[in-house]
Amino acid sequence: MFDVNSKNYTLLVGNVGQEPDFTTLDGGRKVVNLNICTNEGYKDESTGEVVEKAVWHSVTAFGPLADRIEKSGIKQGSRVMMECRINYSERTKEVDGKTHIYHNCTLIVESSMNLSAKPAVAA
Repeated sequence: MFDVNSKNYTLLVGNVGQEPDFTTLDGGRKVVNLNICTNEGYKDESTGEVVEKAVWHSVTAFGPLADRIEKSGIKQGSRVMMECRINYSERTKEVDGKTHIYHNCTLIVESSMNLSAKPAVAA
């Protein structure tokens, strides 16, 4: 049965992989794109060793949340916790009069952020 209380909700806890990319749209609305790295691991059945894997997530935030991120001082290496929703889209192009899907996109759109994020650790 369909659950009317279901939510498109993702919680990411990880490190910012590069400096945030801020842009201002024509109407003055701010946008920030972040790359967040999380880790996952599994036990290799043949060797018994734990294998670690880095997973990268592209996150976009708009408007007041983008402003908060800018003011928070988050930078490359900062540890953050973000509540997000996932959007899916397709890119298409015309070839010989036919429309073809050439790229499926998964976009993670941030809806809130824990501003008590740990600052980047100096190397």
